[in-house]
Amino acid sequence: MYQLNIQLKQHTPIIHFQHSQNGATLRATEVKPKLDRYLIENELGGLLNFDKYKQYLIGDINSLEKEWKKKDNDKAKIEWLQNQKLAFDYKLRISCSDVSYFLPLSLNPNSSRYPNKGRVLIEHIKNSIGINTAILAPAPYFANADKIKFNQERLNHNTTKVEELKLGLLANEPVLLTINTLSKSLLSLIEKHLAAFMVTSTFGNRNSKGFGCFSLASQSLDDVKNIFRKPSKYSAVFEKLHQGDIASKFNFIAGQYGKLKRGVSERRNQPYQKSLLWDYLCNNAPTNWEKKKIKTFLQQNHAYEFNQLRTSTNDHRIDTCKAADENSFKYVRSLLGLAEHFEFVKERGKLKVNISDTLSHREETKHLAVERFKSPLQYYIFNDTIFLLTTKIPEEFVYSIENNNKQIRQFRFTFKNLSQPNSFDIPVPEIFDLSDFIAQQTDFVKIQTN
Repeated sequence: MYQLNIQLKQHTPIIHFQHSQNGATLRATEVKPKLDRYLIENELGGLLNFDKYKQYLIGDINSLEKEWKKKDNDKAKIEWLQNQKLAFDYKLRISCSDVSYFLPLSLNPNSSRYPNKGRVLIEHIKNSIGINTAILAPAPYFANADKIKFNQERLNHNTTKVEELKLGLLANEPVLLTINTLSKSLLSLIEKHLAAFMVTSTFGNRNSKGFGCFSLASQSLDDVKNIFRKPSKYSAVFEKLHQGDIASKFNFIAGQYGKLKRGVSERRNQPYQKSLLWDYLCNNAPTNWEKKKIKTFLQQNHAYEFNQLRTSTNDHRIDTCKAADENSFKYVRSLLGLAEHFEFVKERGKLKVNISDTLSHREETKHLAVERFKSPLQYYIFNDTIFLLTTKIPEEFVYSIENNNKQIRQFRFTFKNLSQPNSFDIPVPEIFDLSDFIAQQTDFVKIQTN
């Protein structure tokens, strides 16, 4: 038996669904499948190169190989191999005994009028489940918000669902990773790639927004930069120095991502700021965006609903790209990740707009529809440096191929509980340089690759 013991450093909390368990930390059940895929893609020639990695697999290799060879094309082979949940033959154990707990919230519960809501909430969590927590807000995590109910500064104990809250865990000591295997060559491969794997992977929920960042305890900032300089799945890597505690780093990420994708609404002591993504496209590939289309559609077809929308100013602000054709609209925000719906606050209640690929509305094209598209931006935090990693937007998201006909993908916006007409279709932008967008619209510095 061969063994590898490695100490990891945790840089940001990992949002853990088993946070209440003693010793909960980075999960081997999440790390091992990701590490196996990383080795296949970066050392062993990719999923189709079955002969090169089959020696490391668990299970009946002969039966796997026999079935694999029956597939008559590469696409069928890849789909079949992905469904097999291939696993390499080693055991991985992760341990850590000393952790701190954080409650990630999209908005700080405290305000000038009610400055003690956070303290009240923390005390209630302590009394309910026996865990001392610190509030991490504002942070790019929204799933906890609807589980907490206040009446002014008094917490509603009956409707606040403490047991459903997701907490972040941060190790106060090195995390020990132990790997055992009978294969010396497999252990050598893991040891060779582990440093790069830990830096280019993040873990737990909401890991693309900076949660769940780890590295080897021995790695320096220069080591990390050298990893990002090498060719990888990322189309570009940017960096920014940000000194401060964990809360300030997540405050920055939440604020910056909001400015990039949706803009900033006008509030007290906070001026309005239009979406940087929309501003970039207006200047580089002139178009109007979906938010204007939504409001003009309401204004023309459902004036009462339009007038019920709550605004921060006396008039509705409808940004217009003057360089674009007045009737040219694109689903701009899709480029940074698909949303299932948008919500607009009304004087009473909310207006909900569902979003779906138009191909999903026909039985014969449902299988071609896109339901999810992960944001091509990923944040990785290492000590006082925030890295922003970009991946190429896949062509199959921008285009659909139906009967060998390549078309720009269209999305349908459907207004819930409105009479006809209650929907419209608009395409995604066809031209977009993500790396140039980040370089132009942020103060992140690009790392030059080798």
